[in-house]
Amino acid sequence: MVRKPRLNTNYSVVRKVFLKNPRLASSLAHSFMEHIKAGRFDYLRPSGKTGSLGLLYMRITPLCNLNCLTCGQRGVKGVLKGTYAVEEAKKIPPLEVYRKFIDEVSVKKPVYYIWGGEPFMYPHLMEVAQHILHRGSVLAVNTNGTLLARHAEQIVRDKWSALFVSLDSFEEENDRIRGKGSYRRVVEGLEALKREKERQKSSLPYVGIVSVVSNLNYRGLDKLVEAMGDKGLSWHIINLGTYTNDSIVEEHRAFMKEN
Repeated sequence: MVRKPRLNTNYSVVRKVFLKNPRLASSLAHSFMEHIKAGRFDYLRPSGKTGSLGLLYMRITPLCNLNCLTCGQRGVKGVLKGTYAVEEAKKIPPLEVYRKFIDEVSVKKPVYYIWGGEPFMYPHLMEVAQHILHRGSVLAVNTNGTLLARHAEQIVRDKWSALFVSLDSFEEENDRIRGKGSYRRVVEGLEALKREKERQKSSLPYVGIVSVVSNLNYRGLDKLVEAMGDKGLSWHIINLGTYTNDSIVEEHRAFMKEN
């Protein structure tokens, strides 16, 4: 299964964001601290309950427009297939349910991390995003990037906080993993966002790409990082797949410590 990039494992972004956007950095720091408090202290209470809600992961839809080979949902070894996929698709909440939920938790000002499936496959994503931002929360969206270009103007206008965009390699390898034409659409989306940020004189959203290491792309990851240097990116995350057992974890830690 492929690990989704999680905001709660990237505390270092607070310091970097503070230099550019102190208000956003303050919100992130508060949410991360609330998340730590809930996991390390409140969880140990007899009740196991917490009043904190620092980070909120919203799998807004299981639907996706791609079938990436490495995906834990729709990939070769993914779980979201057949009858199970059909039943999951029936559970997608309508816009009114999401709005009510956002209103109910707004007092906590959580950082929202929206993923899927592909979030842009949810027909009311833009309205959900507007409602979250209207309530004063930070919004980060994880996307495969193929549908970004058509929404770039509104994303910048509404001042989304961050976008995590999947891109695994150059065109040939990336399209082999994610489907023909996916690389070009991602690049077009990144370029559209950069143009809109310049036109609207906005620093938001912060945009970065996420690459998952596999036997199909590991040889060219360094060159991909260099090639994306003119796309206005704020980060490039290189993700390893989810570990399968404790011995593999320990072997990896030893290797990384030594090398």
